[in-house]
Amino acid sequence: MDFSLSTALLGSLLSSLVLTGAMMYLASRPDATASLRWWTAGFALLFLRYALILLKPYIGETASDFLAESSHALSALIIFVGTARMMGRRLPFWPITLSGAAAVVWTAIAVYWIRDFFWLSLPLYFFAGTVLCATGVVMYRQHRRERGQGYGLAAIGFFLWGLHKFDYPFLRPLEWFAPIGFMMSQLATMHLSVVLILIALNRQSRRAARQSDRVRYFSEHDLLTGLPSRRTLTTILDRAMKNSEAPLLVVFLDIRKFHEINEGLGQKIGDQVLRTVARRLYDTGQGHDIIARVGGDEFAIVVHSSPEEEALGALLRRITVDLESPIPIGEQEIRVDATIGVAYYPRDGRTAEEVMKNAGTALSDARRSGVRFRDFGELRSGEMLERMNLRRDLFGALKREEFFLVYQPQIDLATGQICGLEALMRWKHPQRGDIPPTVFVPLAESTEFILLLGEWVLDQALKDLARLEKAGFALRLAVNLSAVQFKHEELTNAILRFLDSAGVSPDRLELEITESTVIHDERFVERVMDHLHRIGLQFAIDDFGTGYSSLSVLRRLPFDRLKIDRSFIQDVATDAGVKNIVEAIIWMAHSLNLKVLAEGVETDEQLTALKMLGCDEAQGYLLGRPVSLNLLIDRLSREAGRHSTESI
Repeated sequence: MDFSLSTALLGSLLSSLVLTGAMMYLASRPDATASLRWWTAGFALLFLRYALILLKPYIGETASDFLAESSHALSALIIFVGTARMMGRRLPFWPITLSGAAAVVWTAIAVYWIRDFFWLSLPLYFFAGTVLCATGVVMYRQHRRERGQGYGLAAIGFFLWGLHKFDYPFLRPLEWFAPIGFMMSQLATMHLSVVLILIALNRQSRRAARQSDRVRYFSEHDLLTGLPSRRTLTTILDRAMKNSEAPLLVVFLDIRKFHEINEGLGQKIGDQVLRTVARRLYDTGQGHDIIARVGGDEFAIVVHSSPEEEALGALLRRITVDLESPIPIGEQEIRVDATIGVAYYPRDGRTAEEVMKNAGTALSDARRSGVRFRDFGELRSGEMLERMNLRRDLFGALKREEFFLVYQPQIDLATGQICGLEALMRWKHPQRGDIPPTVFVPLAESTEFILLLGEWVLDQALKDLARLEKAGFALRLAVNLSAVQFKHEELTNAILRFLDSAGVSPDRLELEITESTVIHDERFVERVMDHLHRIGLQFAIDDFGTGYSSLSVLRRLPFDRLKIDRSFIQDVATDAGVKNIVEAIIWMAHSLNLKVLAEGVETDEQLTALKMLGCDEAQGYLLGRPVSLNLLIDRLSREAGRHSTESI
């Protein structure tokens, strides 16, 4: 081997090493495309080829020729497979495998038996040239579809490289051509490596943007009907209230006895009914009113209207007439009617949340009373008295020890074992019985009492966690923080004090915060989270998909875990659209190095779907209801005993 050929080989080896290393780094990232991984494997084989040729004095000419030329043929084939994957096509396994095997077998025959370079190289290089030109054709077709993305440059590179393979067997024996041939190949591979890296990065960026757009759209709209979701309606209402003092009518309605349609005729028929109702409500508003789906069979309408009986009556008549028309489904007709509750801005509230809550209260009262319509104004005085009495009882409940904690297990889907717990607060009222958190937490948040209540939860939960550790169970404990608590200046000191008092390591505590907490004051939230995260605490973003989060917020803040809201989980096994959303959320979270926990898992089908989608953890009634600490210890002890028995 003369100096010029050695120099060409060494230059080819070094440039291949740099470019292949760059491709391997990009291919190792979680968001790398399948095509980039195939291309990386192909160029790694090219690097191996150059290395084997340089090692010929050490491993022998025959072995070097066999291994180097086999790597050469396989690299072209693997690059072609990667390009096909870029086009969204999965090539048949056996033809590709047999083609690669045939190339290796022919190389062995030519090297060990024929021992002639021309007969070795002619079929192999024609095979490689054909594959590379075919790759160029694929790239050119992609260029015709997406101009300006680098596919044209890639097509030119593959064509030139492939044509060079056709002349190589005839020119290679010429002494002057050997170094030139290697340099021509290396220029082609360098060109293609850079172009393919740019194409892969561009495709990854566009795929991430598409996934982000999908998650944003699906978090803002109802999948079944295409109407805005409750959170989107809240945002629209807030904007309308800030921009104008004009009165607004908020109508909440649900379909009477809809559960009978679902149970008697099936979920598919029920979904068709909901879509038809959504379309009719939209037509009723003539595109001017805001229509949203706010629950299973609940819809909302926002109308620019003052609280005048005549205008309200006209709207209700329009809704009633449109909804009560028969809905033809197949050979049958289904009739539905609605229960309605209304509230007005600004009469019944100064914020979107307040007006919507009051409209929902009016709807609930109408259902309870068996009437078809209720105006919140009719309930306002009685409702306010009830809230005042409940708030008064709330202040004394902490001293009377009426609050207690229950714990719901969180399960590692890979092992099936309990990996964490969520602390949930309950209130046992001496006269009213069990009062749900959805009732008393908003009351507590309306005053500074939520700070006392939040400190009690943290203190009690950490003491219980210490008891668990003494019993031999080291688990992660998740505690919910309200926006009011999170923004309190003494939060960090209180957490450190309770951790020290309980003797619990900070990395055992996970704080759950909602999307709305993050969005209202991102800089303050980031500062507090960074401080607590450095101490060792973990963070989870709760009810993901129902609020306002953006990818930039998730990437910037030190979250460890993302909890998918139960509204997505309930249909993940039956609705392809919901399944795609959940898959997109999981992919996005994993690309940001976040664990994913699914809330509200209630069926085996949901659990199976989540496992297939790659979800890390789950909680819900199927996996364990919230229980007291003693019952939780009993369960953990039983499971520990069962695992120890199985391991014997």
